[in-house]
Amino acid sequence: MQVFTDKKGRNWTVVINVAAVRRVKAMLDIDLMEAIGGQLIKKLSSDPGLIFNILYVLCENEAVERGVSDRKFGAAVKGGCAVAAYSALLSELVEFFPEGEKKKETENRRDGEPEKKQTCTAEDCWGLVWKHAGVLGVNPGTFTLRELSIMAKAKKKEDWSRTAAILAQNHNMNRAKDEPARDPDSYNPYADKHEEKRVVDTKLAFQLMKQAWCK
Repeated sequence: MQVFTDKKGRNWTVVINVAAVRRVKAMLDIDLMEAIGGQLIKKLSSDPGLIFNILYVLCENEAVERGVSDRKFGAAVKGGCAVAAYSALLSELVEFFPEGEKKKETENRRDGEPEKKQTCTAEDCWGLVWKHAGVLGVNPGTFTLRELSIMAKAKKKEDWSRTAAILAQNHNMNRAKDEPARDPDSYNPYADKHEEKRVVDTKLAFQLMKQAWCK
């Protein structure tokens, strides 16, 4: 949630979730999902009027309560106020999209290797919305794509922890005598596979044994 102030000192709240994106698309035929590929940002930078239209749709409930028309809204959000309003819009767009995949690609990229261009499209983002909503069994309207992604991953992780426990129990109950038991994490693709290395301070160990046995 972002807030900006117009020329008359009124605060306006900008919230971008799935419902807001659908509302902007229905009223203005503008898909905010296109921000992920940069196409929307180009449109906004070349058409300030489009920014005001999008902001008015996002702030429409507040505008109706205050009796502010779209023209009055546009007139009140100009000059320095326009910069703050545009910043609020961009900040909300950034918070709407998940950043895990981009961060993962950056971490895996070798030194000197050119950064790969982002191939995710608006259609891909909509597909993720409905996919995550189906996994979670929720109406995605009040959530951002980032929130849906985090919740869906958490649910999959929780589901797999229970499934892995059942698989490990089934294996250990039916294993051969010479076959080692298996831990649930060995079945869980979401489990942390990094083994912690024990650090043994040999000098300290001998000092403790000396104190215990050589009094």
